[in-house]
Amino acid sequence: MRAPSRRMPKDIAEPISWRDVAVLAGIIPFLMYAGVHFWPWSLLFPIIIVVMTVFHRRRDRRTAETRRGESICTFARSFDCRTVDTWIVRATYDELSYAFPVRASDRFQQDLRFADEDLDDSGGSIARRCGRSMARCEENPFYEKVHTVRDLVMFLNRQPLVAPMGN
Repeated sequence: MRAPSRRMPKDIAEPISWRDVAVLAGIIPFLMYAGVHFWPWSLLFPIIIVVMTVFHRRRDRRTAETRRGESICTFARSFDCRTVDTWIVRATYDELSYAFPVRASDRFQQDLRFADEDLDDSGGSIARRCGRSMARCEENPFYEKVHTVRDLVMFLNRQPLVAPMGN
């Protein structure tokens, strides 16, 4: 019998590799050159980034305020835990609830502002943590139909079980 999801090992963040640091160190001189060479226009991009960041943080705070009191329990009640693996439910909630409590009905692109690559990365991380294989995912009936958090949980629930992380 599988251990309760509350005993699932914590997610271990991968450290930044030296190769990533070297690439960043190589890009910085080019950015400095562009900043000096294209002086007034080079400020436009950072200003746009700052404005968009402020806008998205305010939106996240408003969403968090409307979801005050929601937790993993509220999220788990959205699923029939007799047919859905509770490890998937917990790993999904832990992975996606960084700015505000996630709901099963949240859409990845519109509500969570996820790009397809972000969804692939998060889905792989959740699968690894809860012990699901991503092999042969094309055979899954939910393949290319993941638009909401519920869809992701159901997709992962249909993937084969392997040894979970930390075991």
